[in-house]
Amino acid sequence: MVANWDELTPSDPKDKNNKLDPGQVKGISILDLTTVLASSGAELTKFIPDFKPSRTMWLDDFQLSTARAPQSAGLYKDAVASSLVVDNFETGVYRWMPVRVDFAGNPPSFALFPADASLKILPEAAGPGAGKTPIEPGGKGLRYSYKRGAKTAFGLNCSVEKQDLSRADRLRLSLNMSQKSLVIVQVKEKDDSEYNQIIMPDDSVGWRSLDLPLSSLTLGENSRDENNALDPGQIKEISIVDASGFLGGMLGEGDTTLELDAVSFGLK
Repeated sequence: MVANWDELTPSDPKDKNNKLDPGQVKGISILDLTTVLASSGAELTKFIPDFKPSRTMWLDDFQLSTARAPQSAGLYKDAVASSLVVDNFETGVYRWMPVRVDFAGNPPSFALFPADASLKILPEAAGPGAGKTPIEPGGKGLRYSYKRGAKTAFGLNCSVEKQDLSRADRLRLSLNMSQKSLVIVQVKEKDDSEYNQIIMPDDSVGWRSLDLPLSSLTLGENSRDENNALDPGQIKEISIVDASGFLGGMLGEGDTTLELDAVSFGLK
């Protein structure tokens, strides 16, 4: 795993320039966030099926390098336009959280990092392309593998709450499903209103490069928004959801892979 300084997001909203100044670094910490949450009293066993309170962390070959790594996130400008790279997976950093939702019960149950699924960054999971720039597919991609069934949905979630998306006007990504699937690309505002783009089953198999104007996303049926319009400056997260389980097994069950590459926002 590797990351450039300017790809790290500030945890302190009061940082005067909203970016990391390498000359001001005074310490580095590596935290197992799951353990931190557990110590706060959170009932993680409800959400993480194989959670084990006793955990071990290994660290090896830690380096601070003067050489810049390939850009996998952050602002990118070319001769034509500017983009905010959410993730192109080139540096092996995991920014997406895998989720499973079971609808068999009432209310539905949620599992983070489900035990029956795997998440890997792999060269063979990259979209077709040379990956010559941070916004092009190619190089490495993310593969989410799971066993699909009726009344279950699987998804990937990425937080962008600390990014300045006020100038964003479109969402770009490359997506591939291993079998016909009902896929929802979802953008959520800070007030939890959800805006969706639905990928129909006949359009889901094989690599697709999606270029979605934010104005084309529609408000979710169960969402309410004060102005019924997606406000780019209020975007807090992106989700890619295999919602085939809503169709009761009509699209096929069993082993499924969702592959993702080159996720970015175009900026005006």
